[in-house]
Amino acid sequence: MVVTTLSVSIALCVDIKLPVCPVHNFGAPIVERLCPRRGIKMITPQKPPHRFSWNTHSILTSFSIEKLSLKKISRPIIVTGIEELLDRIPAETLATIPELRPNLVRARSIKTEADFLRIARLNPNVSLGHAILKTHNEAQAGWRHSPSRAGPPINSAYLGLREGVVIDSLQALTAYCDEPDWGMDQNLFGIQDYGYGKCPFGMAGGKSSQAAFHMAFLHLNPLVRAGIPGLKRTFLESRVRMCADLSRVAFDYGADYWGFRFMAWHLHYLQDITQPYHSNPFPPPLTPMLVSYIKWPDYGNFLRDNMHYLINRHLMFEAVIHLIVNKIFSENIRHHPFRTYPASAREISSTDVHEALKILSAFSAKNASKIDRLTAEIMAVPDDCELTFGEDFDKVVEATFNQENGKTEAIGAFVELVSQCLAGAGSATKYGLKSAGLI
Repeated sequence: MVVTTLSVSIALCVDIKLPVCPVHNFGAPIVERLCPRRGIKMITPQKPPHRFSWNTHSILTSFSIEKLSLKKISRPIIVTGIEELLDRIPAETLATIPELRPNLVRARSIKTEADFLRIARLNPNVSLGHAILKTHNEAQAGWRHSPSRAGPPINSAYLGLREGVVIDSLQALTAYCDEPDWGMDQNLFGIQDYGYGKCPFGMAGGKSSQAAFHMAFLHLNPLVRAGIPGLKRTFLESRVRMCADLSRVAFDYGADYWGFRFMAWHLHYLQDITQPYHSNPFPPPLTPMLVSYIKWPDYGNFLRDNMHYLINRHLMFEAVIHLIVNKIFSENIRHHPFRTYPASAREISSTDVHEALKILSAFSAKNASKIDRLTAEIMAVPDDCELTFGEDFDKVVEATFNQENGKTEAIGAFVELVSQCLAGAGSATKYGLKSAGLI
């Protein structure tokens, strides 16, 4: 399998010709600075880079369901606003969903989009617009599938929809798998009525503030668990449960469009747990960080100095995956393991959500450090430097994955491990759909 994986992955990456995506700011100028305390050279962006989603959830969902019987999933549905859904569902029914209950009791009314965002404790500044994902046949030269984190980017991977139009439910299921990355989980810790408390890890504001809703470290070793207790707190499981319950209630009241849309959100969070940097807090080597902490035992500075180290390794990994997966999708390449592994992934049978999340995240958490090491080796990134994406990062990936670069063994191992993680995402997708009775 490694030989096949290797040859196909190289073929995919040699001719990637994609422009820098302005949404993600990967073309931001970079500056070199000297760290005054360490005396080592580091590279940081003038503006913080934005995160990619986990290889785009909509494409991953499409891959994951390719071999399934879609009789229960595929059917015509009418695009409706959230207001119509709220008109159908009694408040007492919404109150059966534990995650809605705290703000539901304080709600004066439950009639508008703003009311829904408040009781679901989502970002009040987002808009629940309507869109579907373009097909690979509609992809244009140089097209990139990249969520904007501010609603569906209508002029790129998506087509905007009006309420009242009829679409296939599969279009809703796939498109809205990206929606939790469009801003709904950002800037929530400063909203007192939401009751989330202090941000347990990551940044409390901005795009990275969604981390605690999209990551869960369920396989921490006892030393890390004791030393950094904030890593034990996560809201991902709560999101998984809430979205499953919202989907069930929407289907029960005949609101199929929202049933599939909420199911898509549910799948997003389940898939997130299979991403190595979402299931393991420290995939990069800890030695450089621990050595710096021993030399300068200041916890605050330790966290600040290593923030970019952790975030940028995460970004580097997801950028590489993003480029490869979009190549597979836009050119409809059928036999790459990034596509076949999630399609052929096994189902898991746990009825307990927490236990299911532990099962789904086990491989990615265990192999995160190996994947990080291989990514850094392939991209030639030293452990004591921060990574910033320059104007031609796609060309860097293209050259790095070239067959002549002497790194074919590392590339083969990398693709095999990531394919196994994507198989986990396929299992997560099937688990979510099966739990809802959709397969």
